[in-house]
Amino acid sequence: AAAVLLALLLLTAGISFFYPDVSKLKKENPKKTAFMEYRENEWRRQGKKKRITHLWVPFSAISPYAVKAVIIAEDDKFWQHEGFDFEAMQKAKDQGLFKHVVFSCHDKPENLIKLIDLGFFEGFLVQYNLLDRQYEDAIAYAHEKGLGVEIMGPVGGGRLGSRSERLEGIVDSSSTAELALRFVLANPNVSIAFSGMSNMQQVLENCATASRDEALSAEEMQRIGQALEENKKLADLYCTGCNYCMPCPNNVGIPQIFAAMNMHRVWGLTDHARHIYRRLGPENRRGLMGADACVECGQCEPKCPQKIPIIEQLKESHEALGGQ
Repeated sequence: AAAVLLALLLLTAGISFFYPDVSKLKKENPKKTAFMEYRENEWRRQGKKKRITHLWVPFSAISPYAVKAVIIAEDDKFWQHEGFDFEAMQKAKDQGLFKHVVFSCHDKPENLIKLIDLGFFEGFLVQYNLLDRQYEDAIAYAHEKGLGVEIMGPVGGGRLGSRSERLEGIVDSSSTAELALRFVLANPNVSIAFSGMSNMQQVLENCATASRDEALSAEEMQRIGQALEENKKLADLYCTGCNYCMPCPNNVGIPQIFAAMNMHRVWGLTDHARHIYRRLGPENRRGLMGADACVECGQCEPKCPQKIPIIEQLKESHEALGGQ
């Protein structure tokens, strides 16, 4: 009996020593992770006035699908390796469970290039569209290295599904969605694009677009690139999304409102901008309110590095986006 007790004590001590203690998370919110601290240190070195803020929500407010995804994706050896269990992946491939080792990335482009340079992966999935071109150089680099490049969100997660005469006017297109898909497919470094579709009409339109013999010309791609750069600079003049104005004592979602306003004012995606704005209010999962909840306390304006007249622009945003 003494031997059994001793063995149990040693086992308990071993578990306590090798495995992280998460029991205190029942009563305490987690602090900043090493990755968060790395980002903040990086911003300080670059002279950027950015900070990470937490907005805690009850567990009931988190989608059950997101909870299940975290559990399913849990790696029980995460504390033993530096991000990838190459041995386990190679073993699964050798057993014929899959043919190719690929990854999905939402990290910074320079970190994507580091993953490519590991020489282990054969392809990857990354977001790329008219509104988000940050991975363009990394995509070209991957193609040069012989990796397959799969694109998610070619229509901007539905944002470019809304009509925009401003974007459609850059080149001859029947719709903004068509232009968005043609833009991605015209990139010679892209292997395939995955576009979400919710009805048969969208399926037919996407098939017709992808089946076109003529790609966007070099001149058309140049016009698109110039227009996108001009629009991006214009968007940064309004709001860069630094979040310095938050938190608002009345929970007004200032960055979210101005992001929607940029969609309307800069990109001409008014329908999508109004859809985003309608998500703010009492039913919002994060408790963020629309611009009409502003009481003009003025706490936000001195914090804005852009010196944006936030109160006045909130009124303009509600007038532009609050209607039907």
